[in-house]
Amino acid sequence: MPIVKSPVSDAFWRGFCAASGTSGDYDPVAFGDSPAMADELLALVLAGIKRATACLLRDVTLGGEAMPVVGGHVVVVDGAGHPRCVWRTTEVTIKPLIEVDDAFA
Repeated sequence: MPIVKSPVSDAFWRGFCAASGTSGDYDPVAFGDSPAMADELLALVLAGIKRATACLLRDVTLGGEAMPVVGGHVVVVDGAGHPRCVWRTTEVTIKPLIEVDDAFA
């Protein structure tokens, strides 16, 4: 789902920065291709079960999505577009889908 920054996500980000001493910018993200999937996957993130994500390289190179950057921050929104959490990217790996191991999946 294409997500754009909003006054609400900007305010959420500013609150996070004030509370954590973080500075810089963020990318807004929602999971999946529907509001229901966004909510379902976000619930796994908030429960600490989902700790990784993936995208197709073509979506970054041809589709206009931002390439994740180690140390970068993401504001994750729910299916209604409300910001719910912030994550910091700790690793970016580019490899064929067939090489994704069970530990990542």
